[in-house]
Amino acid sequence: MEIISFVLILISLVNNVTAGQKINGRLPFKSAKSRTRQNREPGCHLGNVFYKLDSTWNPSLEPIGPMFCVVCQCKPVIKKGELKREGKVKCRNIKRECPRVTCSDAYTPPHSCCKVCPGATVAATSTSSQTTGKKKRRPSSRTITQKLNDRKTSLAVPDKKVYTAILLGHTLFRPKKTNAVGRGHFNLDANIIHFSIHYTGVKSPKTIRFTNDKGSTYMEQPVHLLKQFPKQICGTWRNVPPSYMKLLEEEKMYVVLVTPDQENGLIGGKIINHRALKEETFSSLLVSDKEDGNGGIAMVTLSADAQSLSFIIDYQGLLSKSDPDISTVKIQFARNSRNVVKEITAKVTKQDTELAEVWSRLSQSQSKQLARGKLKLRILAPSGRKLEGRITPKMSCNTYQAVMSGLEALKPSMSVSAGSAIMHIQENGNIRYQVRLIGMESVVTSITIEGAPNKRDKRRRMTRMMNDYKKDKNSLDGWANGTYTKPNAREIYLLMRQQLYVNVATRNKRVSVLRGRITQILFHGHLARHIDHPIVMSPSMMTPPVRSGIAGHVWLDVDKACSLHYDMVVSGISSHHTDFSASIEESPDVRGRPHSILINRFTNNKALGVLSDLPDDFFYNLNFGNIFIKLTTKEHPTGVIQSNVTVPNQCFSKTSRKNNGDILEDMENNLVEEDISRRCNVDGVLYDDGDSWVPKAVKKCATCSCHRGRVICHEAVCPPVSCKDPVKLSGECCPTCISRNKIASGKCFFHGDKRQHHVGTMWYPYVPPFGYSTCAICSCVPGRNEYNCTRIRCPKLDCPDPIRLRGTDCCKVCPVKPVTLTRKSKNVQQDAPKKGDCSVGGKRFDNGEEWNPRITNFGTEKCVTCKCKNGKAKCRRPRCPRLHCRRKTRPSGSCCRVCADGKNGRKDRKRKNRRRKGKAGRNASKLF
Repeated sequence: MEIISFVLILISLVNNVTAGQKINGRLPFKSAKSRTRQNREPGCHLGNVFYKLDSTWNPSLEPIGPMFCVVCQCKPVIKKGELKREGKVKCRNIKRECPRVTCSDAYTPPHSCCKVCPGATVAATSTSSQTTGKKKRRPSSRTITQKLNDRKTSLAVPDKKVYTAILLGHTLFRPKKTNAVGRGHFNLDANIIHFSIHYTGVKSPKTIRFTNDKGSTYMEQPVHLLKQFPKQICGTWRNVPPSYMKLLEEEKMYVVLVTPDQENGLIGGKIINHRALKEETFSSLLVSDKEDGNGGIAMVTLSADAQSLSFIIDYQGLLSKSDPDISTVKIQFARNSRNVVKEITAKVTKQDTELAEVWSRLSQSQSKQLARGKLKLRILAPSGRKLEGRITPKMSCNTYQAVMSGLEALKPSMSVSAGSAIMHIQENGNIRYQVRLIGMESVVTSITIEGAPNKRDKRRRMTRMMNDYKKDKNSLDGWANGTYTKPNAREIYLLMRQQLYVNVATRNKRVSVLRGRITQILFHGHLARHIDHPIVMSPSMMTPPVRSGIAGHVWLDVDKACSLHYDMVVSGISSHHTDFSASIEESPDVRGRPHSILINRFTNNKALGVLSDLPDDFFYNLNFGNIFIKLTTKEHPTGVIQSNVTVPNQCFSKTSRKNNGDILEDMENNLVEEDISRRCNVDGVLYDDGDSWVPKAVKKCATCSCHRGRVICHEAVCPPVSCKDPVKLSGECCPTCISRNKIASGKCFFHGDKRQHHVGTMWYPYVPPFGYSTCAICSCVPGRNEYNCTRIRCPKLDCPDPIRLRGTDCCKVCPVKPVTLTRKSKNVQQDAPKKGDCSVGGKRFDNGEEWNPRITNFGTEKCVTCKCKNGKAKCRRPRCPRLHCRRKTRPSGSCCRVCADGKNGRKDRKRKNRRRKGKAGRNASKLF
């Protein structure tokens, strides 16, 4: 027991080391099992050994060996609502948890802690002394199951990876009186939770918080609202620890919606698994007529023949104290307060929180009203209390997509064409679609959303999109952007069940030339997938085109951590394409050795992942369209489909920082951490860090950007023109040359400077926050709303130390050699460089002179000091004292942060550490 106590004291010292304290000498621990840390995986360190979250082990003490009576566990750590990558090691003595033995000759088996009697079965040492008991089911659940079985409804068996939650003020740990109601959808995929929360009655949601039943936070995320998902909160929780996934599966996790005036949450509820989720087609948020924190949700399922509705209503606070214990409630489907379409009665008790019923014999007109959000669901109690809400298609942040290929057509062909379609269901039942066709060989005559052929080879066409098809200039390719406004309930049912297709026909192939199944994809977090159309990969983009009949599309996005997210879907891969992979490659025209990334992890013709630690030049070429993504097969090793890729980003700006050496890096390292997360408020508009915009108050042609809470504006820099009389077109900042007084038609939008540029004009790209880059020049592609940027090639220099004359210059030049001076020119001789002087940026500094450098577009950096010493200039920033306080701030005009309370916290921390070490030493001395 004394040795075990000593082990626990040593482990507590190890935790102090991981918290930032340094102890000389190595602790006598060694790895019980060799483990290697995976990239960016959260876990704990004990000595040189890495353990995953929630893993348990027996520590080893040299020279004794494994301590089987000590069990350690890596616990997750959450600070300020964020799951930290470094967990906390907690160890306990399990000797006291051993069962009592009744024999006198008990012994301790090998690799065990507890003694057993001879002949007894030796059980493995348990790492948990208590088992959590399961809560009893609510009586209403058994009642509802019986009701549904009696009515023979089509509700499926619960899916263990799909969850839901009803968010009310009454179900919070600290109940709130409000009439706000929310509904959460949760999908557990590997170690990622994808969530969508639909709400009503909430003015400005601030944070989504995952908690336990007592309100303790597991994880929280700020809310980012998206225009394409109104009244919905979309997000992902990545790297969920196994212990939290277990809580989710055991229905012991809650979700809370926080607003600015309700820091403890406005509405919240328990995350549960429900049998109706898999077949749910429509839903409703039921709002109480009184502001008492009650409400409910309805999950509606359409039958396969579209003739009946099965629905489950989960509610709180329907019956009041004056109502009987067993009451008859009215369930009404109405268009308004007077026009009741259908009324059903049901009996409920005060203990029930769910009820299930069926609406049979649904007419065709009622089906259309249901699909288009024109019906309301109303529940009336005997006391007059009412819950009411509009029925809409099941609202979530998921996207519907289809990839159309020749091999998937009704009559498969080895076509060079490809197509891509994206769809979203709106609250009023409208289906918004966007279709892109590439490499068309004949005139497009039909684009339809339709079902699968029946036994008579007939297909039910849902909608025709040909009226919305707009061809590209001088091309058969084009776009179809529109909205289907007249769906019925059956069509929405088929769309959610992934039983619809997009079919394309042409003049040469009137039945089908391209076809693809519409499938649903979960919200994944990177905005490119939910804002922009995916990049279409077509056989026609190969050189020469390959008749493969394969097609694909891909989303690419670069986050603020400079990681590349990719999401690829391929169609037409048949059984003879046994081996295929994708690659992201730099164009062969780029300088140096082209960079290539191989992607070979496909699941069901889909590839999803994140790429990190990519070189700066790769991001530069990605920003200016010098990247290609290609799919290769064993039969076509050079590629079957490909596409050119352009993703605007700021990560390549690391390369441009070399213009000013290490000074810019020192300046950014000196910024306060609180400034990094700040946004810019300009005329009441809030811009995120890295956003750029065209200022309204500035008369000159300029572009502004937000850089860590500070607004930086740059006046436009124009490229040189070759004509004598250039013309400045409307909306352009720079003059351009026009041949024979003819202005080319068409424009393209550049995301950097947020401007529309005319075809035929040329401009320098704007790279926030560094301004206009003269190292590349951009122009519009005629006939398409696209632009192309090419990098300017700098000439080779023969001098050993080239210089850049101005900070905005792209290419370096050889410095001008000093003129040999004669004694007659006394005035010039005084300006001649002295021995040990430094020349920086065209300025000369004496030996020993100090100065603050001036950074282009940033001004003079007072927190960086340069000094000339023996002909070499060295720059450094001041060393700031280490602070141990929680709240830090930087005074105006100061380069270093200080504690907000005026103390540095070092003396108090040292005294506390001395007391802690002294106490540990006294406890260890008592053992010996």
